[in-house]
Amino acid sequence: MTTEPPTPQPEPTPQPEPASQPTVAAVPQAAAPTQQVVVQAREGMGRVFGRTIIQAVVWSTAIVMALLVLTLGTILILTTAIVAATTNPSTTDASADYKFVYGQKDSKNKLLAIPIDGVIYGDPGTDGGGGLFGGANATYGYEVKQQLIDAIDDDQFDGVVLIMNTPGGTIYGADAIRDGVRAYKERSGKPITAFVASMSASGGMLGMAPADRIFADHGTLIGSIGVRIGPFEYYDKVTSVDGPFFSGGVTTQNGISYTEITAGRGKDEGSPYRPLTDEEKANFQRGVDNSYAEFVQSVSLGRKIPEATIRDQIGALIYDEVTAKKLNLIDDIATREEAFTQTAELAKLRGSDWQVVRKKQASGGLLGLLGLGSKQAPTAGSAATGQPFTNCISQRMPVAYYGNLAALCGR
Repeated sequence: MTTEPPTPQPEPTPQPEPASQPTVAAVPQAAAPTQQVVVQAREGMGRVFGRTIIQAVVWSTAIVMALLVLTLGTILILTTAIVAATTNPSTTDASADYKFVYGQKDSKNKLLAIPIDGVIYGDPGTDGGGGLFGGANATYGYEVKQQLIDAIDDDQFDGVVLIMNTPGGTIYGADAIRDGVRAYKERSGKPITAFVASMSASGGMLGMAPADRIFADHGTLIGSIGVRIGPFEYYDKVTSVDGPFFSGGVTTQNGISYTEITAGRGKDEGSPYRPLTDEEKANFQRGVDNSYAEFVQSVSLGRKIPEATIRDQIGALIYDEVTAKKLNLIDDIATREEAFTQTAELAKLRGSDWQVVRKKQASGGLLGLLGLGSKQAPTAGSAATGQPFTNCISQRMPVAYYGNLAALCGR
């Protein structure tokens, strides 16, 4: 008997529940995914916003750094190009270090012009200045002295002309110039002259005094043979001191008095919060008198003027060129060209076969190499009233300076 297998029956297909019969669990099941989606969306937006801010800061920093590197690279390339253009290593011609000033440009006979512009300091190492951007309105006496020492054995020069445009400055800076002038005059056997282009006062007078001849242009100022220290300010009965946020200030009950230690007739003009004692004044005066005695002796020897005449008659006053000539502080009133011509005659250079050159030098630091800096000497008027300088002469340093030291320091 044959038994046939049963035919498989299809499983029942589940039927969807009617829409009209909702269950209790349906509502929270439907609401929970919706709430979760909203929370996740909010967290995603916060992350995106945060990442956007961070990326913006990172990219901005990267761009700024790239621009900075590009700028510094450009400056370095320009500086290298300028130095390469002004320095030719394939030539040994010493004249490449000098530039033409006046005369016959192709002449082999040369006079060296050394400018003394602005306030006279000692050297950049001790008086500051220099650096990336360099200094302006300043001459360093020891650098001038070194130029003169180097010129002694330099056969390409037949003489030297100092171009004076200075209100003076530190005593040791002016002494360095004076010593350089003496050394060149005694050891080279060649003439050295000075030409006052605008002003040669105080330390300028000290530095140029030993020159063979001194010329001064029209409308110039010469003299101020004196030494000073200070001014020392005394705030009498201070009542309040302002903070520096708005540049500060001091309020006193009885005002501010000034004490100046001077040597030389007419060389006058004076630590905060207390006056100088008699002992302090005497101590400063002793130092000033010693410096003044050396100053007078130098001018007396260089200009062949009796010391008594300098102390009693000339004093520490500043004079115009006409009066300065009468007092023998200068030899002649002359234009720049006339001063050069007379110097050439002293050097036995006949006719017009000569030229005046000066050493090439940047106007100060990297900006000077790029042609963006300038070195301006004070005019007669501005030097008398003073100008703000990067370097400031110490109040307690005896100086041979004509003008307002407070203005010089920018106070």
